[in-house]
Amino acid sequence: MSMVFCRGCGKPLDETAAACPQCGATQSNNSQSSGGWGNGMAWVIACAPIIGALAEGIIGEIIGHGESFLFLVSLGINIFLCSADEKSLKKKDVDTSQLGSVFLVPVYLFQRAKLLGDKPGYAILWCILFLAQMAGI
Repeated sequence: MSMVFCRGCGKPLDETAAACPQCGATQSNNSQSSGGWGNGMAWVIACAPIIGALAEGIIGEIIGHGESFLFLVSLGINIFLCSADEKSLKKKDVDTSQLGSVFLVPVYLFQRAKLLGDKPGYAILWCILFLAQMAGI
């Protein structure tokens, strides 16, 4: 049996546990329900570099030229999505104190995957899309 992490306190526990033996938090929404690949919000965050690039392009067309400050659009989208995800996790009684800063999106996503016992696929995808965006692909 593999180990996952408690949604409440972040301590390791068996993936079949209905509740954490340490803090008692229910584990009904653990990685079993998502196959370990996270939920939809994690995948939206993973696609944030594409969303940001599209938004930058649209805004650049509206104002008539590319400005160096347009990267702030992507940054804002990433921070907003991570903040919304963290808030959603808190509503599900997940202890998010172990997550990285929402300003450091890849750190946040890798820590999120670890905390919830998910595979880090969405974190890896974000990194790939970010590098592609930076390379202008």
